[in-house]
Amino acid sequence: MAIARWLWPAITLRCWPWRTRFTGWITGDCTMRELIPWLRLIFQRKGRLVLGGGLILLTVLSAVGLLGLSGWFLTASAVTGALVAQGINATLNIYVPGGGIRFFAVTRTVARYVERVFNHDTVLRLLADLRVRLFATLARQLPQERIQARASDRLSRLVQDIDALDNLYLRLLAPLGVALLASLVVSALALLVSIDLALVLLGVFVALLFIITLGLARANVHRTSQRVDALETIRGRVIETLEGQAELRAAGLMGDHSSRLMADDLAMMEPQLATERSVAWAQGLITWSLQGAMLVALIFGLAAFGSGTVSGPVVVLIALALLGLGEVFINLPQAFADYGGTVASARRLNHEARHEMPERAPIDDWTSPGALEWRDISFGYSEQTPVVDHFSLRLAPGDQVGIIGVSGSGKSTLGDLAAGLVTPDSGEMLCHGRPWWPANGSGVLRGVAYLTQRTHLFNGTLQENLRMARPDVSAGEIWHALEVVQMAKAVDQWPLGLMTWVGEAGRQLSGGEARRIALARTLLLKAPVVILDEPFTGLDQDTAERLSAALATELSGKTVVALAHDESALPNVHRVIRLD
Repeated sequence: MAIARWLWPAITLRCWPWRTRFTGWITGDCTMRELIPWLRLIFQRKGRLVLGGGLILLTVLSAVGLLGLSGWFLTASAVTGALVAQGINATLNIYVPGGGIRFFAVTRTVARYVERVFNHDTVLRLLADLRVRLFATLARQLPQERIQARASDRLSRLVQDIDALDNLYLRLLAPLGVALLASLVVSALALLVSIDLALVLLGVFVALLFIITLGLARANVHRTSQRVDALETIRGRVIETLEGQAELRAAGLMGDHSSRLMADDLAMMEPQLATERSVAWAQGLITWSLQGAMLVALIFGLAAFGSGTVSGPVVVLIALALLGLGEVFINLPQAFADYGGTVASARRLNHEARHEMPERAPIDDWTSPGALEWRDISFGYSEQTPVVDHFSLRLAPGDQVGIIGVSGSGKSTLGDLAAGLVTPDSGEMLCHGRPWWPANGSGVLRGVAYLTQRTHLFNGTLQENLRMARPDVSAGEIWHALEVVQMAKAVDQWPLGLMTWVGEAGRQLSGGEARRIALARTLLLKAPVVILDEPFTGLDQDTAERLSAALATELSGKTVVALAHDESALPNVHRVIRLD
């Protein structure tokens, strides 16, 4: 009871559904708190988790029963044979233990197969749940967070970090629970010899589990966390190197850049090798501890056999049953050594969730369709000088204005604010007569078509990229939009026409062609407010003039905001505003 009173405060966890004083011992803080949102999601399938854990336990207990009963049967057969050889009348029922051995062998094989299939299916379901949850979080993220994030970071979240959480059940929770239950069963089995042996074995199992789980996690938590962070950094640098290899080769810097990547990789490998060494030592400790426990069981058993309280075959049964625990113990060190990396992954995913926008219903009751107003807006990407400082402008429905200025004057930021891609630090953005982005709030993206400064075409056909504007768009509307952007004749001459593959980011097209395809997609939105940021980028003067004339007709009656570095790069507008 004294031991229990000492252990209970240490293993009490403060976080859901336990308390984290236990895991706080690992790193000195409440690391379990980072896992809580994802554990809640995982435990929504608690029925499958319990059944899967039960199958793992059945497999382990079948192995324990197979080894123990085989040892009993072999020893009993040897003892019976020796007695008969000495002329002593002795008999042995071989059918019951033989049937038991076959039962455990078949049960272990079938349970292992069913467990692998069932838990594999469970893991896939959990993987889908986790990725859907993360994707929903990213889709509802504050727009400025999406703008500042790297594509490689998003890849790490969807692959590396989700995979780390995906292993929580199959590598951490289920094996640990099974190891504890199997240890209790084997310790209870030792009561056949003596209560002292049962207590000794239970103490060995508890101490061993503590060392290879929490002890190993504590020893490696910082190393594995740093390794996961370093891996994400290296992955980002590799992707950036591949994307910019043309410039690096042209500048003769590819070799130096590759050397730095190799140095970073070698630096990352050092903590990983240290972790693997600790895992190897822990696995060796498991082997030595179980063999030592078997030796202790034999010593206690021989003493009990000498006193006549237990038979020889039962002593061997207990000793060999201990070896069956190795199957579940041996996988725990690697899983808990990676615990720090799992927590680091959960921490990054939770950081993404902290920038999630609250859901709001779409606004359909526009009081003034097409009206647009920046009302005393201020915005900055950092705590330094704001990009936009107390800017005010009101556009009536159908008004068309051009905004020009030097690089960094805030033209594109005004477009982002009007389209709802960033939230103002102060002031108010109104669209269609309704508040669009209250300060530090969220808005509803509807009724605004925005050609951004850096447009993106998806890796698909030309038609697929254009239909993203409106799934119900007709072929006639598509060809009309292509005519407006001066691309209809060119597309008609392509062998595959609208089915032409544009490649990743539109790389199969020229810069001017990709820009006009993006503009056609913007026009197909049929929105009352149209924002065009540098619409003539990559176009020759003649094409730009023809496009400008076509846009004047196409955008007649719509509210238009055109952004450019000077007036010559603007389409036809009613008035021009210059930013200082």
